[in-house]
Amino acid sequence: MADVSFSAGSDEECEILVGMVHDRLSREYAHQPIRIVESETSDENHSTTASEKESTAEEATENRLASVNTWCRCGMCESETLGDEKEAICCLEVPNCVKMIAAEASADKQCITLHQDFDVLCLHTTVLRNVLVSLNHTRMDDWNISNLDNRSYRWAAYRQFTWWVYAVLGARIRRVVPACAVNAIRKAFPEVSGDYTGYQSADE
Repeated sequence: MADVSFSAGSDEECEILVGMVHDRLSREYAHQPIRIVESETSDENHSTTASEKESTAEEATENRLASVNTWCRCGMCESETLGDEKEAICCLEVPNCVKMIAAEASADKQCITLHQDFDVLCLHTTVLRNVLVSLNHTRMDDWNISNLDNRSYRWAAYRQFTWWVYAVLGARIRRVVPACAVNAIRKAFPEVSGDYTGYQSADE
């Protein structure tokens, strides 16, 4: 900013100074986004719209539990695998799954469970055993690796699927496994009792 000396403040001098400050600030913050402040009326309309969207979402959730055909686009999801509405998701609703399926470049493979890597990563017992051994080493749990039950294999398969599709998993980072993948994993490693533990959020 150029040096400008003023005698005790006339209106003209103040206007010049304000103009110089405004010009400098305009240059310094030229690339910053502008905050748009909406009126209170707009906020009221927004909250009404938000509550309408919530009720629509709740209705859609109930419809999902009532009929798999309304949301499953891959044709491999089954209602028997659904514990609650959080689990009512198709692989074709998961952007990462869609990208992986598209990368296969095969028109007949329209489900993540038909992807060439799904069987190897999520259903192959040797791979799943290695996952459990690796986690045993890290977590120091007392797994009996020579006598694994189907529950252990399912647990490892869900972990593998999540790592494969999302690449990130942790204590507070949970992802819902699509119903089609859950269905394939449960068919490969069934529970004799038929009782399964569904998706649990980090808070549960």
